[in-house]
Amino acid sequence: MQTLVELLPEIERMGNREAVRWSNGFRTWIATYRELYGKIGAVVNDFDRRGIRKGDRVLIWGENRLEWMAVFWASVARGIQAVPVDYRFSPDLVQRISRESQPKLVIDNAGLDAIAALAPAMRFTPSEITAGDVVEIVYTSGTTGEPKGVVHRHRNICSNLRPFRKEIAKYKKWARPFQPVRILDLLPLSHMFGQSQGLFIPLFLEGSAAFTSEMHPGKIVQFVRENRISVIVSVPRVLENLKNEVERRGAVRPDSAGILRRMWRHRRVHARFGWKFWAFVVGGARVDPELEEFW
Repeated sequence: MQTLVELLPEIERMGNREAVRWSNGFRTWIATYRELYGKIGAVVNDFDRRGIRKGDRVLIWGENRLEWMAVFWASVARGIQAVPVDYRFSPDLVQRISRESQPKLVIDNAGLDAIAALAPAMRFTPSEITAGDVVEIVYTSGTTGEPKGVVHRHRNICSNLRPFRKEIAKYKKWARPFQPVRILDLLPLSHMFGQSQGLFIPLFLEGSAAFTSEMHPGKIVQFVRENRISVIVSVPRVLENLKNEVERRGAVRPDSAGILRRMWRHRRVHARFGWKFWAFVVGGARVDPELEEFW
């Protein structure tokens, strides 16, 4: 895999498998890979109508959802440089990033709503893309200072993804009884960690990405159980909040000791999340050893 364009046929091939489900806390939407591919084609056509071409930039400032994914993949297909920014960024900061990056188009949540109304387009021809072409400019502050734009090219992202794709391919057949493997990505797709777990790893697994705007730990546990989530992707702070939630609900007693008591504790905690849930993927900061041991 030399460019991300090579993954577009994989999206098309997955057809009616579940690709994504997302919730605003009141309603949950579900889309197949076929619907995702059709929405990518719709955005490609929209870019063409607007005269947005290879090398131009599009700023994406919205919440995780199907249309966000479609804008990203359409940008990949046309060689347009995505500028994804955290939907929680202030308007002033977004304005500063826009002045600096000079996008041809800014797509916010209202823009994503407009894309949702576009008719699907199942046929489109990707532009000619090379490994040296820019995929996106991600604004990150690192540990200090104002966010700065970091350029990511196809060769950079693909070099990170190739080992995952190769290893996952060895075990995909064992995942079939558990499909769709659903990954609940609680990080913004504007972050590279969030992108890896929301855009790429679910595709390699032939599974589904899940998103929710609800961050209350009790609501997260409920969403995981009701939607049969397999994996939660988060930062350590969310893991700490979930720990406090299961303790508050009485699923864990502080004096749990001994093998049988620990087994019973694990069973009660697992029941809270649902029996299809099996793992956390955590990054972005140090995980406290006691927190890791608890889970």
